[in-house]
Amino acid sequence: MTSSRLGDPRIRKDKSPLYLQARRQILAMIGAGRFRPGSQLPPEDVLAETLGVSRPTVREALALLQIDGIVTRRHGAGNFVNHLPFNISARLDELISIPEVIAANAFQPSMTGLRITEVEASDQVAESLKLEPSSAVYLVQRLYLASGRPAVWVTDFIPTGLVPRRDLWVEFTGDMLQFFRKQLRRPMEYAVAAIDVVDADPACARHLRVRPGTGVLRIQQTAFTAGNVPVTYSLGYHRPGVVTYRAIRKVR
Repeated sequence: MTSSRLGDPRIRKDKSPLYLQARRQILAMIGAGRFRPGSQLPPEDVLAETLGVSRPTVREALALLQIDGIVTRRHGAGNFVNHLPFNISARLDELISIPEVIAANAFQPSMTGLRITEVEASDQVAESLKLEPSSAVYLVQRLYLASGRPAVWVTDFIPTGLVPRRDLWVEFTGDMLQFFRKQLRRPMEYAVAAIDVVDADPACARHLRVRPGTGVLRIQQTAFTAGNVPVTYSLGYHRPGVVTYRAIRKVR
């Protein structure tokens, strides 16, 4: 999960373009409260030095933030953080972690209510993960918060055989993609998801702070690693009015 302690903000090398890395880091600083709504961002040269990138890279990152409505550029004054409505937007065709989605919308991600237990796989879970009926799986439940407000309640089922040592769960900070990539050395490559609206049961309603029976967006998802190996079956319940998913629809 994105840490509330930013530490060294300089851009680290990864596969994404530098301007996207710079955009994510500026968003993380906004989400952590380093730059408050209505406040002015530092000049481009100061941001460039802070992030360890060039001014043109910072300029591109700020242009994207302006398009997203997170930052406004005032002629002759600089860039200012907008007062944002409490809404999180994400693309359906991108497999990124929920903490990343929350941070990308300038909110501070956090996790609470983490519960990890061993259970027998239900028929649905066993079928999704290509396991024998009643196989042992880890049940991983947690609630994601966006700047302190409930956003997504998630349940993951993971074959116990994929986690060689139980103590590896100590390293789990809420980002399942990162956990598989770094701790398990099994990076996820894609996921197949089904989306519907269901009535919140009492447990889900309690976590999302809605009334039981309230319609919530549910995403059922099976994630795969290389070789089309299913590794997680997930159920994510999204609080109404908080997370909006977008998709590009093309004419057939």
